[in-house]
Amino acid sequence: MTGYWYGKGPGLDRAGDAIKHGNFAGTSKLGAVVIFSGEDHEAKSSTVPYQQEFSFEHSGIPVLYPASVAEFLEFGLHAVAMSRYSGCWVSLKLAGSLCDGSETVTVDLDFPRSQCPSTRLQSL
Repeated sequence: MTGYWYGKGPGLDRAGDAIKHGNFAGTSKLGAVVIFSGEDHEAKSSTVPYQQEFSFEHSGIPVLYPASVAEFLEFGLHAVAMSRYSGCWVSLKLAGSLCDGSETVTVDLDFPRSQCPSTRLQSL
């Protein structure tokens, strides 16, 4: 099972303890947790401007930062693979410019293919 959580700055502040303890507990053998972290640097839809990777760093959660819609799809798949391989939670930082934009992408079901250097997972 793969779990997902989405939040912006104030929500991350309130959920920080649960996220830190959840990451410490890890995931199941074939499970994964990916956190979608909405960045709102201009406070367009939040009460305060916020940058969240420092909160994730303090919880031991790696942060991937896609710069395009194509990278969002690719990094999302890699985030699942990273979480499954390591057992830790992984965050995707989603800046407003990415979330407010659009892009046409070609989706290939064979790409990206993650290779885990462990017998923990035979295939993703």
